[in-house]
Amino acid sequence: MKQLGRTVCPYCGKKVNFVITWGLRRRGEYSCPRCHGISNVFLTGTAIAAAFLAIASSLLLVLFFIFLLQEAVWWSVPVVLAPYVIFYLISLFCVRLKKPVFRRPAENSRAGNRAEYTGEQWNNSEPIDKEHLGDTRIL
Repeated sequence: MKQLGRTVCPYCGKKVNFVITWGLRRRGEYSCPRCHGISNVFLTGTAIAAAFLAIASSLLLVLFFIFLLQEAVWWSVPVVLAPYVIFYLISLFCVRLKKPVFRRPAENSRAGNRAEYTGEQWNNSEPIDKEHLGDTRIL
């Protein structure tokens, strides 16, 4: 269960800087400067759980300050924002890099149908007749 940890290049194992990791959360691909490997960026399930936990805890804190204290004090705002700051720091450890998966097209797809027309009728080793040479058009 390796959900939290530093972001590591899947090709060479180089650890990614936290500043770069912060920017990776919104990008789809990462190119390693050391090995030039391209990998996909995704978030672990811990990030989603931490987001819901931050929202729920800040909501409970707001309800506590509104109904139990019945007045807003100056330190209530930082206390309500604290779960979001903690989520922000935890989300840096939830970014993962994965090698991309290249899938072959299915047999019945358009790309598969194009493979049938490889141009065998055009790659004949027979010479072109001179009488049919005039029938061809040049665009």
